[in-house]
Amino acid sequence: MVVGNTQIAHSTSPPIRTPSVPLGGQQRLLTAVAVLLALLAGGEAFFEHLRGSFCRRVMWTPVWLAPAIAGIGLASLYRTAPVRQLMFAAALASTADGLLGFYLHLRGIHRMPGGLHNLQFNAIMGPPLLAPLLFCVVGFLGLIAAAGPSPSEQGR
Repeated sequence: MVVGNTQIAHSTSPPIRTPSVPLGGQQRLLTAVAVLLALLAGGEAFFEHLRGSFCRRVMWTPVWLAPAIAGIGLASLYRTAPVRQLMFAAALASTADGLLGFYLHLRGIHRMPGGLHNLQFNAIMGPPLLAPLLFCVVGFLGLIAAAGPSPSEQGR
């Protein structure tokens, strides 16, 4: 190739090869990871909220959502259109529940003696601040898996 008075040589290096994973495989992998994380996060929420004696009704929401997300996620591995819409709704609910839990845990730390001024102690002894964000991760993975193209749409 000639640009102006100089000649630029073309690169003869071979093209970079990426692993060939079909989109349906990625979608199934994301769904499987979301199912596993939902079960782990739901179990962790159950045992930690059991320590708090489930003193507020909202403490039950991650315990109720986790098996629902896991069941819908397992069903979406084998069925496509209507179950994917349910997966999308469950993933949105999980994300909203994680954000609500993060706010409530932050409020719980703020209500402890010293509030946010004594953050180092209150973050350790109070409600775990980052634990509800695990439900946001489950929700985001579910949203990505549900929003991807279905195997029937891949051939188009």
